[in-house]
Amino acid sequence: MGTAAGAPRVQPHIAIASAFNAGAPNTIYQTTNAGSPTPLPYDLLLWDEQGAPLLDVTARQIGPHNAILVQGNRAVGRIRIETPPGARRQQLFTQAPSFLVNSPVVGVPAGRLTVFFVAGEIPGEYVLRFQLSGRDTVETFVAAH
Repeated sequence: MGTAAGAPRVQPHIAIASAFNAGAPNTIYQTTNAGSPTPLPYDLLLWDEQGAPLLDVTARQIGPHNAILVQGNRAVGRIRIETPPGARRQQLFTQAPSFLVNSPVVGVPAGRLTVFFVAGEIPGEYVLRFQLSGRDTVETFVAAH
C-alpha cells in the first residue's frame, strides 16, 4: 500500500511585516491617544490565489467598523475594525496602492500595502482584522488612552 501526496493548494495570503520600519519594531501591538494615529503604519504583504504578488490594492473604509481591500473595481479582502462601545471616528486609509517588493526574511516577491490607522475618540482597545478573500487573516491591536 502506498500514499500519494498532492501539491498544496495555493490560496491568497496576507502577512504583516515590521521590517520596513527603522529597528523593526513590532507593529502588531501599538499604543496611541484616543483620536490619534498609531505611531507606525501597518505594512501588509499580499499574494494572490496563484501565489503571485497582489499589486495595485488599496483600502477603502466603508463604515466605522469596516473597510475593503480593492484592486481596481474588485474586492480582494476586507478589514474589520473592532472598537470600544460607541467609538465612531476611527479612520483607516492608504496613501498609495500596493507595489512590488521582495519580502523581508525570505526575499520572495510580494505586494506591499501600507495602511494607516487613527483611533476613534473613545479610549480602549481597537482590533484591526485584515482578511484576504475570506480566508487568510492577520490581527493587530491598538490600546488608545
